[in-house]
Amino acid sequence: MHTHPLTGRVIKTTKAPNLGDRGNLVDYLHNIAWSNELFQDDIFFERMIEDLDGPSVIISQPFIQGTSPTEPQIIAWMEAQGYIKDGYNKWRHPDTGPVIAYTHPGNFILDAEGNA
Repeated sequence: MHTHPLTGRVIKTTKAPNLGDRGNLVDYLHNIAWSNELFQDDIFFERMIEDLDGPSVIISQPFIQGTSPTEPQIIAWMEAQGYIKDGYNKWRHPDTGPVIAYTHPGNFILDAEGNA
């Protein structure tokens, strides 16, 4: 992971053959689209590269200066969005259905205003 000096966007590359929770390229790309839709993220698919281990995906997203939230802050934020606990670091929205996994401090950022 690094920040592109001209765009200020963070560049992330998956390590083949690991592509998110399900390890599947199509599911990984769907998860990016859902993240953009559900949380107003700005994750952009840059490209895919192939090596001997399989495909790696390169994405970018805006750099946000911030800190990692605590578990109680994550819980409060998820509940405020209407999600209910559905397992370890996992939440489900009872009305709309999405299940969000890996909700640990390493996957959240609190910005200067304290927003997740």
